[in-house]
Amino acid sequence: MVHSVHLRHELPQRPPQPCTCKADIERLLLDQFKQQKPNATGHKVSLQGYGFALVGNTMRQQPFMNFKAVADHPTATGASRRRTQVGVMHFSYCPFCGQSLKIQGG
Repeated sequence: MVHSVHLRHELPQRPPQPCTCKADIERLLLDQFKQQKPNATGHKVSLQGYGFALVGNTMRQQPFMNFKAVADHPTATGASRRRTQVGVMHFSYCPFCGQSLKIQGG
Protein backbone atom coordinates (compact mmCIF):
# COMPACT_ATOMS: atom_id res chain seq x y z
CA MET A 1 0.00 0.00 0.00
CA VAL A 2 1.38 3.42 -0.97
CA HIS A 3 0.60 6.45 1.19
CA SER A 4 1.04 10.06 0.12
CA VAL A 5 2.32 12.44 2.78
CA HIS A 6 2.48 16.22 2.53
CA LEU A 7 4.98 17.83 4.91
CA ARG A 8 5.69 21.54 5.04
CA HIS A 9 9.48 21.82 5.25
CA GLU A 10 11.11 25.20 4.80
CA LEU A 11 14.67 25.37 3.52
CA PRO A 12 17.09 27.23 5.81
CA GLN A 13 17.40 30.96 5.03
CA ARG A 14 20.53 33.11 5.33
CA PRO A 15 23.09 32.81 6.76
CA PRO A 16 23.89 29.60 4.89
CA GLN A 17 23.98 26.56 7.14
CA PRO A 18 24.73 22.93 6.44
CA CYS A 19 21.61 21.26 5.03
CA THR A 20 19.75 19.07 7.49
CA CYS A 21 16.66 18.52 5.30
CA LYS A 22 17.02 14.74 4.96
CA ALA A 23 17.45 14.16 8.68
CA ASP A 24 14.65 16.61 9.54
CA ILE A 25 12.17 14.96 7.16
CA GLU A 26 13.07 11.45 8.31
CA ARG A 27 12.53 12.55 11.92
CA LEU A 28 9.12 14.10 11.07
CA LEU A 29 8.03 10.98 9.19
CA LEU A 30 9.19 8.76 12.05
CA ASP A 31 7.25 10.85 14.58
CA GLN A 32 4.13 10.64 12.40
CA PHE A 33 4.58 6.88 11.86
CA LYS A 34 4.96 6.29 15.61
CA GLN A 35 1.73 8.24 16.20
CA GLN A 36 -0.10 6.23 13.53
CA LYS A 37 1.17 2.85 14.82
CA PRO A 38 1.60 3.29 18.60
CA ASN A 39 1.30 -0.45 19.38
CA ALA A 40 4.19 -1.35 17.08
CA THR A 41 7.88 -1.42 18.05
CA GLY A 42 11.14 -0.93 16.18
CA HIS A 43 9.87 1.97 14.07
CA LYS A 44 12.27 3.10 11.32
CA VAL A 45 11.87 5.53 8.41
CA SER A 46 14.29 6.28 5.57
CA LEU A 47 13.94 8.39 2.44
CA GLN A 48 14.35 6.34 -0.74
CA GLY A 49 15.27 8.68 -3.64
CA TYR A 50 13.55 10.92 -6.23
CA GLY A 51 12.38 10.87 -9.86
CA PHE A 52 10.01 12.21 -12.55
CA ALA A 53 6.20 12.42 -12.80
CA LEU A 54 3.46 12.67 -15.39
CA VAL A 55 1.57 15.96 -15.01
CA GLY A 56 -1.58 15.94 -17.12
CA ASN A 57 -0.53 14.41 -20.43
CA THR A 58 3.10 15.53 -20.32
CA MET A 59 6.18 14.31 -18.48
CA ARG A 60 8.14 16.93 -16.59
CA GLN A 61 10.71 17.00 -13.89
CA GLN A 62 8.76 16.90 -10.63
CA PRO A 63 11.01 16.15 -7.67
CA PHE A 64 9.69 13.66 -5.13
CA MET A 65 11.08 11.18 -2.66
CA ASN A 66 9.91 7.75 -1.69
CA PHE A 67 10.01 6.71 1.94
CA LYS A 68 9.86 3.39 3.71
CA ALA A 69 8.41 2.98 7.20
CA VAL A 70 9.09 -0.27 9.09
CA ALA A 71 7.72 -1.46 12.43
CA ASP A 72 7.13 -4.67 14.36
CA HIS A 73 3.39 -5.14 14.98
CA PRO A 74 2.02 -7.42 17.71
CA THR A 75 0.09 -10.49 16.54
CA ALA A 76 -2.81 -12.25 18.26
CA THR A 77 -0.40 -14.96 19.48
CA GLY A 78 1.80 -12.42 21.27
CA ALA A 79 4.60 -12.62 18.73
CA SER A 80 5.50 -9.72 16.47
CA ARG A 81 5.42 -9.35 12.72
CA ARG A 82 7.53 -6.86 10.78
CA ARG A 83 5.46 -4.75 8.39
CA THR A 84 6.62 -2.18 5.88
CA GLN A 85 4.78 0.78 4.38
CA VAL A 86 6.05 2.75 1.42
CA GLY A 87 4.91 6.19 0.33
CA VAL A 88 5.73 9.20 -1.78
CA MET A 89 6.42 12.82 -0.74
CA HIS A 90 5.86 15.39 -3.50
CA PHE A 91 7.82 18.65 -3.23
CA SER A 92 6.17 22.02 -3.83
CA TYR A 93 9.62 23.68 -3.84
CA CYS A 94 12.87 22.48 -5.38
CA PRO A 95 14.75 20.55 -2.72
CA PHE A 96 18.04 22.03 -3.96
CA CYS A 97 17.40 25.76 -4.56
CA GLY A 98 13.98 26.48 -3.03
CA GLN A 99 12.36 27.69 -6.26
CA SER A 100 8.54 27.22 -6.36
CA LEU A 101 7.43 24.33 -8.55
CA LYS A 102 3.75 25.32 -8.70
CA ILE A 103 2.33 25.33 -12.21
CA GLN A 104 1.31 28.85 -13.23
CA GLY A 105 -2.43 29.08 -13.88
CA GLY A 106 -3.02 25.51 -12.67
